[in-house]
Amino acid sequence: MHKHWIGLVVVVGLAGCNGGHSLSGAYVAKDKQSTALLQLTQNKSQQLMGSLTIVVLKADASIERDELSITGGTTDGTSLTLEVKPNELAGQTQNFSGNVLSGAIDLTMGSSTQHFVPASVQDFESAAHILTVEGQTHQKLMAQAKRYAAITQEVAQLSADLDAYSAYVESGTVGPAQIRETEQKILTAAGNDLKLMHQLDANHQDFSASQVRFRIRQRAFQMGQVKFQIDQLLQQGQDHLKGFDERLAANPCSSAQPFDGCDALTSAKLRYGGTQVRVLNDLAVLKDDLEHAEAEMARINKEAGN
Repeated sequence: MHKHWIGLVVVVGLAGCNGGHSLSGAYVAKDKQSTALLQLTQNKSQQLMGSLTIVVLKADASIERDELSITGGTTDGTSLTLEVKPNELAGQTQNFSGNVLSGAIDLTMGSSTQHFVPASVQDFESAAHILTVEGQTHQKLMAQAKRYAAITQEVAQLSADLDAYSAYVESGTVGPAQIRETEQKILTAAGNDLKLMHQLDANHQDFSASQVRFRIRQRAFQMGQVKFQIDQLLQQGQDHLKGFDERLAANPCSSAQPFDGCDALTSAKLRYGGTQVRVLNDLAVLKDDLEHAEAEMARINKEAGN
């Protein structure tokens, strides 16, 4: 049973009631968060039986409905005791007691008192339906708020990632110029070795020439390592741009509904536009330089007889 109703104490106030008044009937109590239906049957011996149904709108806007049986009870017309048991296998029987007054019943639960008045089952179901609708409305609003918060976070994260990427590219210390310099050093060294090898061959210094030839082969291997690194850079650069383009195309700020952070995203997007152009140009230069360096290295290596 919900804690809102645990420790239920039945207090009944009765003005001008006589001891012969029967409690048989249906009673409904309701407040902003709950409603309850108390159904009692009283026999000639003042014995009570019945049921108690409780509907509570919880803090998470879900509805909890508890069905309890009144398995026994007595009344003398001004006071009563009830034995109440939840309709579940492990339910524990609780004893409730109180007083009655003028056809109305007050139920005190902890620090909360619920006032039961004579009503119909339909009145209770109507009150329960109102709580259910209210709960559904709250849940919808909560879901919308949660979705808005998630979208706001998504927009903020995209802005931060764009700015971080732009800053990384802008502060990069290794670019096409540095990589071209590395390629050129290898090619220059290989070209010098090729000239030296030809001189040694001309002077019939076969052993020394073979050593230089082997060194040229090593230069070609170095160029292959450079190619591997550049291929990785090309793939990473393309993947970065593709990822950002996809996120920008799907970002919520492109919809008609404005979200917090869209202005910041617009600024980050403009900055990223310049970064994107720079990265695309750098990738094109890297690819072109690599093709020329590979071709030249292959020529030198082939001429060396490797």
